[in-house]
Amino acid sequence: RALDPLLCDRIAACSLQFVLHFDARTIATILWAFSQSGCTHVEFLESLGKAANLKTAEFSVKDLCEVSFAASKLSLATTLGSCIPAAVVERVSDFKGDQLALMMHVVSRLSDSPCEYLQVLEHAILPHVPTLTPVDLRYISMAWTQARVSTEKLREAYAAR
Repeated sequence: RALDPLLCDRIAACSLQFVLHFDARTIATILWAFSQSGCTHVEFLESLGKAANLKTAEFSVKDLCEVSFAASKLSLATTLGSCIPAAVVERVSDFKGDQLALMMHVVSRLSDSPCEYLQVLEHAILPHVPTLTPVDLRYISMAWTQARVSTEKLREAYAAR
């Protein structure tokens, strides 16, 4: 359930000065909650984005998925558009197939040059294609559309699915 937008604004106003002291899990949780509620408190979101940038190495895989999705939804590409995709690629072997599909979608939305990241993600997701759900396949399609790129091997596996 999403937070009430008025509650989000109150949380943002009260918490702004403490954002840089939040741990990685707290940052991920708040970003996720705010992305689901449609929070528009720009100063707080930018501060959370900067804090997330500093804590990227501390995120669990689940946290990284939440932060990535929230960042793409909250238009935090200028703050997290390079560190999040780089962290995803660096830890690519830690992700499950469905998470890789989501990361492909998110990276294509966050990065100014997603092709360099998508090649790694596409290679990693190939063994998982037979187990992907329609939602996962949709994420891959959206990534291809956004980035205007795809590898032949993944297209063939995708088509066979």
